[in-house]
Amino acid sequence: KGTQITTHQPHLTAIAEEMNDRPRATLGYLTPREAFNRLLVASTT
Repeated sequence: KGTQITTHQPHLTAIAEEMNDRPRATLGYLTPREAFNRLLVASTT
């Protein structure tokens, strides 16, 4: 409470990027970013 999140944003962004670049067994060993991109491509075709 009362802490400005903007001072922590670079650290939070780094954590989010690390998590999105980690392959997941539930996604067929794709990263969440790769799975999301495939979903976007599939929905536009």
